[in-house]
Amino acid sequence: MLRILGAAYLAFLGATALWHSRRPAGPGPAGQTTTPAGRAAAFRTGLGTNLLNPKAGVFYMSLIPQFVPSGAPMFSTTLLFTAIDVIELAAWYWLLSRAVSTLGTRVQRPAFRRRLEQLTGVAFLGFATVLLANRS
Repeated sequence: MLRILGAAYLAFLGATALWHSRRPAGPGPAGQTTTPAGRAAAFRTGLGTNLLNPKAGVFYMSLIPQFVPSGAPMFSTTLLFTAIDVIELAAWYWLLSRAVSTLGTRVQRPAFRRRLEQLTGVAFLGFATVLLANRS
């Protein structure tokens, strides 16, 4: 049941992306142009998504304790390893955001965004198909 619901959700995301790619470029409703949210809004959205995602907590609780040396305090060592990983991730995402910001004008072009929506839609529909075809 979970596999079928997951495939249905992926198909919905794919169809939605393909539908949005059909919208003409240019002004939005009532002549307004659509502008992306500011950096603070994007940060809040990303932070909320990550804090509400249980996979990160499960990852840290299941993987990191394996690397704690025997005899070392479990809580503080796990906390230290988690902090190191968070610092590495912050550095990586900072570098990635710098690289992406240099491509900002190209990514904001309507034709590029439309193609990206189309590619995303086809990919999600493909994932849904694979998920439904997998019988294991």
